Amino acid sequence: MANCSALAKAISAAYLSTEAFNGTSTSDLQTYLSSHGVLTTMCMGPNITCAPDKHWSFSWINVQTTVRIIPDALIGMIAKPTAIDLQCIYPVDGGTDGRDNNGCGPITIDPLYGSQGAYQEHSCCLCC
Repeated sequence: MANCSALAKAISAAYLSTEAFNGTSTSDLQTYLSSHGVLTTMCMGPNITCAPDKHWSFSWINVQTTVRIIPDALIGMIAKPTAIDLQCIYPVDGGTDGRDNNGCGPITIDPLYGSQGAYQEHSCCLCC
C-alpha cells in the first residue's frame, strides 16, 4: 500500500505543478512531463479497446487546465512520459485518429498534404 500512496502523491504533485517548460529537446519534454502535469487517456466503454493499432492519444492536464477526472469504471490510463515513445504533441486536441503518419502528420483529407486529399487523388490537375 505504501507504493500506491507514493504514486498517488507523485501524480498529485505533478498535477499541481505549474512550472513552465524551458527545454529544447524531446528528452527534455519527456523529463518535464514526468513531473509537471499528467498524461492521461480515457477508455470509452467496455467494448472499446484502450490499445489502438497504431498509436495512443493522451491529454496533458494540470491544475491550470481545469480538467478534472472523476474516478469511475474504465477511466483509462496514466502514462509515464519517460517510458513512452513520444511522437508528437499538440496544444489542443490534435485529432490524431484522422491524421497520417500514425497521428503526427497532416489531416488525411487535407486537400494539399493529406493522403486522401483532393490533390493527391487528382495530381494531374496541378500541372495545368
